[in-house]
Amino acid sequence: MPKYSFCKSDRIVKRAEFVRLSKSGLRIRNRYFIANCSKSGGKVTRLGLTVSKKVGNAVTRNRMKRLCRECFRLYRHNITETRDINIVVTKEAANLPTDQFFSSLQKLFDRVGSAHH
Repeated sequence: MPKYSFCKSDRIVKRAEFVRLSKSGLRIRNRYFIANCSKSGGKVTRLGLTVSKKVGNAVTRNRMKRLCRECFRLYRHNITETRDINIVVTKEAANLPTDQFFSSLQKLFDRVGSAHH
C-alpha cells in the first residue's frame, strides 16, 4: 500500500539542495511547471517548491504550494526511483482551475518518474 503522508522529511528545505538541483539536475517542463530533479541518496522521494512573487500575492502563492504538496502526496507512488524534485510554479499556473492544475502536475510527475538521469 502506498504511503500517502507528507511529513517534514519528505521536503527539500536547504538552499544548497535547491542550488544543486538547479545546476546539475534534469530539467523537465510543461506549460505551467518546471521540475528540476535528480536521483536522491535518501530513502524517500522528496519535494521542494519554488513559487516566486511574480506568481501572485501571498494568498495565491500559498494556494499554489498547498496544491503542489497535495498532488505530490497523491501521486508520489508513481515515481519508482527515489528522487529529489523541485517544482517551480510559473505565473500562468495561478489562473488554472484545481482539476487542470492537478492534471498538469500529474503529467509532469509521470514524466519525472520515467526520466532516466
